[in-house]
Amino acid sequence: MTEHALGLADAFESMDRLRHHEETAWRSVADRLGAKLRRYFMRVGVRRDEADDLCQDVLGIVFRRIDSVRDPERFDGWVITIARNALRSRIRRRAAAPDSSADVDD
Repeated sequence: MTEHALGLADAFESMDRLRHHEETAWRSVADRLGAKLRRYFMRVGVRRDEADDLCQDVLGIVFRRIDSVRDPERFDGWVITIARNALRSRIRRRAAAPDSSADVDD
C-alpha cells in the first residue's frame, strides 16, 4: 500500500468519525482548525476577539454541514471556503447595519 493510499484511508476514517459526531474526533478538528482559522482571520485584518467569534461560527457551520463533504482530502479547503463566506457575510451585515453611535445625543 502506498503512502498516498494510507493517507486517503486515514482521511476517510476520520471523516466517518466526524459524521458520527465522535467527541474526540471533533475536539481534534476544533484544535487543529481553530488555530488555522484564527491565523487566517487575523491575516486579513480581523481583530483577535472577532477572529475568535468567527472561528466559533465557522466550526458550528462545519459541524452542521459535515455530511456534505464529499472529498475528505479537500476538507481543509472546504473549511476555508466556509470561513471566507462567514467573513464576507459579517462584513455585509456591518455595512447594512445603521451606525447607532450617530444617534447618540451628547
